[in-house]
Amino acid sequence: MATIGVTVGLLGWALKALIATLAGARIRAVASVAAAHGALPAFLLGVLWSGALAAAAAWPVYAIAPQAAGAGVAEVMAYLNGCVVPKVGTG
Repeated sequence: MATIGVTVGLLGWALKALIATLAGARIRAVASVAAAHGALPAFLLGVLWSGALAAAAAWPVYAIAPQAAGAGVAEVMAYLNGCVVPKVGTG
């Protein structure tokens, strides 16, 4: 259990650091484009950057584990109540 706790803690820290790095890079890039080219190109860069990150987050769910789509609360409750949920709890 200690190994799991340390591993989850390290992964959480790494994820937080990655998010902070990407957010900082986005802010610097948008500010740079705004200073050089104006508000509209900066806005478009921000939208494209956010869309790319959203697509990168959604792709693994679509391609690798489609059963992970959605909130999951209903599926977990059904599984814990003994219902057979496809591809849940099969290890």
